[in-house]
Amino acid sequence: MIALTEGVSSANPFIGIYDADYMFYYFVYEYLVGEDDYGNPIPNLAKNWSYMDGAAALRTDPDADLLGRDPSEWPMGSIWEYNLTEGVYWSDGEPFDAEDVVYSVWLQTGVNYPNFWAYQPYTKWIDHAQQLDPYKVRFFFTDRTNASNPAIPIVFGSVLWIPILPKHVLEPYTPTTLAQTWTGIPTVGTGPFIGSDILKDEVIAKERVTLIRNPEWERGLGRIYNRTCEIDKLIMKFYSEEQTLVLDLKTKKIDATEITPMD
Repeated sequence: MIALTEGVSSANPFIGIYDADYMFYYFVYEYLVGEDDYGNPIPNLAKNWSYMDGAAALRTDPDADLLGRDPSEWPMGSIWEYNLTEGVYWSDGEPFDAEDVVYSVWLQTGVNYPNFWAYQPYTKWIDHAQQLDPYKVRFFFTDRTNASNPAIPIVFGSVLWIPILPKHVLEPYTPTTLAQTWTGIPTVGTGPFIGSDILKDEVIAKERVTLIRNPEWERGLGRIYNRTCEIDKLIMKFYSEEQTLVLDLKTKKIDATEITPMD
């Protein structure tokens, strides 16, 4: 059991505002690149990645979407390529592939960008994503703050903290619905946990959220990268008073928490 001083405000990864929200999303969804115990990037939904310029992109893909610009206008590092991990499954058993990545980017960029604020520190610089094959995608980075939207080199291609979401689940919704009113339920992800059957009621009550182990993660990312999850049920319990939280920690009613430093 993990103790927190704030509840999960929404299971919708586009509108959460608290640390507890993003902890919840981290448990349920996966990202292109993971990190080891020291914060170094490691394979995850992407097994490897590289950066290139416009000329290199065009040499390997004559249909590279350079926005009709000369390849020389795309400097080194303005295009990043991700080779995706094969054999990954969503928690409903559907296979993960490049369409999910391209959809997750499309949903938060272009005309949809103003409505999706949660990951704008990253999406602000992504013009579009292009699928090369079922397990390969490219991201094209530009500066939308400049009227001419020039291509720009970026250094954070291996630390794009944008959760990848299931196209087959979300496509029936309009972008506006997803950005404003979608509850986030069902929580169909590729992460190690999924929400319980009472997740909706738990989010409303703001007392606790119960996550259960995702067997599709175990046969997907877990198996591929030799990762294990030994927790069958993870409870995120929320406290309105930190003193009560500390007391429960001392009496071992909870297993872990974050405590505000005291003077």
